[in-house]
Amino acid sequence: MREDDIARLVRLRRIPAEVITRVPGEEIEPRPNPGERVVFGAHFDRGLGLPASHFFRRFLDFFGLQPHHLPANACILLSCYVAFMEGYAGLWPDVEFWSRLFYIKAQTTDSHLRTYGAASIYSRTGTPFPRIPTVDSVKNWQMSFFYVRNDNPAFDRLNLPDVAEGRLSAEDLLCTYTERRVLPLQMRVHKIGHMSGRLDPTRTSKIELTKACVARR
Repeated sequence: MREDDIARLVRLRRIPAEVITRVPGEEIEPRPNPGERVVFGAHFDRGLGLPASHFFRRFLDFFGLQPHHLPANACILLSCYVAFMEGYAGLWPDVEFWSRLFYIKAQTTDSHLRTYGAASIYSRTGTPFPRIPTVDSVKNWQMSFFYVRNDNPAFDRLNLPDVAEGRLSAEDLLCTYTERRVLPLQMRVHKIGHMSGRLDPTRTSKIELTKACVARR
């Protein structure tokens, strides 16, 4: 990404003018400074804008994702889902119903999760939702990254999760099933990654746990 590419996104109202942006230097992989978030130009060309919508933020938080986990085509599928819910169903989009139409599949290289685009989105079979045609491979979308941060910490113009530090930890795994109220060793109708929210039949309780409750357990 170059300065003029970012200026175009600002002119198109995809990034607020107040957001502070930074073009990467010589780094091949993102190295954000404190307070910065990593975003991709390819995502802004496929429906993303800042501040991110409440649905997009809830989607990232629910699955524990960062924007760099989503390949470019994922934004097209998410955008089409939002268009369907708001434009045709007359409802606000939610993650629970999304999970009934789509699922996430981890993408690996040599048995390791990819640094970029590790969470691909696929349509579930047997649903009435239209099949969305996408380009199989969006060339070099991973290299369209740049950095953004709020000009005023008191006002969030990004609505993106903090950049996660480090790799998957034991705490991450424990919280995965504890927070979702699921018993990993119990027979269930589908995988944890296919859960559809608070009313999912594999949950042992509909009551949501606070972060403090999860930590105590």
